[in-house]
Amino acid sequence: MDKIVMILAGLHDAEADLARAFRKVAERQEADEGTHYPCRALAQQCEQCARRVRRLARRYDEELPDRGASDALAAAADSLQQRLAALTGRRPSQGLLLLRDLRELYLKAQPAAVHLTLLKQAAQAVRDRELLDEVAGLDEEIRTQLEWIRTRVREVAPQVLASQE
Repeated sequence: MDKIVMILAGLHDAEADLARAFRKVAERQEADEGTHYPCRALAQQCEQCARRVRRLARRYDEELPDRGASDALAAAADSLQQRLAALTGRRPSQGLLLLRDLRELYLKAQPAAVHLTLLKQAAQAVRDRELLDEVAGLDEEIRTQLEWIRTRVREVAPQVLASQE
């Protein structure tokens, strides 16, 4: 069971990182409602996933830390970095920033997707039906998140890349 706990810990960290990334993009893209609000909702979804993973880990007598506490400091540092970039004139166009943000979100989602695949395989191997059911719900959420990111890229990329900015 130590291997399952290791996978759960990796999934928890990946979901916490993804939640933080979605919140960061939501803040940075505040003027873009098509990105801001979905990113906020997806960040909450990732936080809920991390809570569910912590609950699953307790079944294996493992207590995973709640990583949400360090988010305020990270958000403040990112906000300061953005303001400095704007003041020094080193800020790319908003559209290019959005594409970069979406690419980063997609990359941040990959570890969670891989950990879910590993967890599903482990649950099948040990015939843990409860774990398998839980993983199925989490897997659907990450697939939805990845599809939203890909769709948003397809919506935004033509406008941004064809513009003369």
